[in-house]
Order: sequence, then C-alpha cells, then structure tokens
Amino acid sequence: MIRFTTAALVCGGFVVLGAVTRGAGTTDTLGRLTAVDARAGAFTCALAAGLTVYYMTRWGLPVSTTQAIVGPGVMRGGRDVDWGLVRNIGLGWLTTPLVAAVVCFVALFFVQNAFDQPVHREK
Repeated sequence: MIRFTTAALVCGGFVVLGAVTRGAGTTDTLGRLTAVDARAGAFTCALAAGLTVYYMTRWGLPVSTTQAIVGPGVMRGGRDVDWGLVRNIGLGWLTTPLVAAVVCFVALFFVQNAFDQPVHREK
C-alpha cells in the first residue's frame, strides 16, 4: 500500500496529463452536444455542473464532471441536442467500469503470477 499523499499526487499527475493530452477532444465532444453559444449560457451550464459535483461529493455520491455537464448541456440545447452523441456518452459511462474491471483482473493475474503468491489483505 502507498500513503494517501503519494496516491493523491500520482492521481493528480495523471489527471493533469489526461487534461493536457486529451482535454481538447472532450471539449470538442461536449461542444457538439448542443449549441451553447452565449457566455451567459456557457456560464450557467458550468455553474450548474460545478454545483452538482460539489453537492453530490458532499453527500458522498460518486459523480464525474462529464456526467454533471451533460445534463445542463442537454437542458440548454432543447431541440438542438445531438441525441446520437448523448447515446455514445451514455454507453461510455456504462462500459468504462466494465473495461476497468477487466483491466484490473488481468493486471492482478499478472501481479500474482509475477510474485508467485496471491495478493490479499492481512488480517
């Protein structure tokens, strides 16, 4: 196990790396979701997403910023929403935990075999 500070720094580093390398793609996708053209509309969507993430985190409910921004984007867009894109985003939300579970299982298998012992917690 690693210390919380180490885990937070590693996680933070990968979040920044992801934002720098792939952040433009996410912004482009969310921009195609609906037409939010005015500054007031964009500010309202960002404010609603920020408040959603804040309160859900305080209540102990897991939420991602992407999930929080899609709702206001869809509500703001009205009839101009790209529902095919909303479907693809939803499929991504469903498949990501499944793919992560498979990757974790495969990694655990290799770690167990590399050290020739099962990975478990001591009681």
